[in-house]
Amino acid sequence: MLFDIFRDGRMLMGRASWRRELMGISADTDKEHDLSWLDYSYPGDLSVDGKTVLFDEEGVGGGARYGKMQELTYTLYIRNTDGSAAVRLGEGTAEALSPDQKWAIAQNPGTPAQFRLLPTKAGESRPLTNDNINHNAARWLPDGKQFVFSGNEPGHGVRLYVQDVEGGKALAITPEGVNGTAFAISVDGQTVAAIGPDLKGYLYPPPAMASRE
Repeated sequence: MLFDIFRDGRMLMGRASWRRELMGISADTDKEHDLSWLDYSYPGDLSVDGKTVLFDEEGVGGGARYGKMQELTYTLYIRNTDGSAAVRLGEGTAEALSPDQKWAIAQNPGTPAQFRLLPTKAGESRPLTNDNINHNAARWLPDGKQFVFSGNEPGHGVRLYVQDVEGGKALAITPEGVNGTAFAISVDGQTVAAIGPDLKGYLYPPPAMASRE
């Protein structure tokens, strides 16, 4: 809230209320549906069948908090697009929903930022990455065994990497300087489309078949 007091005693007040809404529309209808949950819903991913949305709440109402190092933490939720209640999964930024819808990739704040796997139903959360790469956005490959993410190592620009869900070293599949948020994986998982350093679109080598030597 902002206010100012004039010399004659009058007072001017102003109040701003921020809200982000999450809207969805299906192929069999032209009517939009409000999928928002609390005060600042931000979409992370949509299931292949279009029936489940992964998102995070980035406002105070969503349970955001500042940690000891003043790092903002958001809260992940999953919700059916039929309008049923959302289910809280844990803390972090919503990145990607696994093909079988059993796991969600969350970005946890830190230096460097890392990924964590959160179960959508039964199960325990666990670290997905633990290295010196500052992790940004992520997308699963169709087989659910690997994922592609953007990030940068110390002293280097942003690149796209592929990594096994069960661990192992991340493999860079693009040159430095690609857009860290605007990339997509083909339905068959054989191609990654991204924006290169020159702001042009590129199709990069099949990530699942990339050499690990």
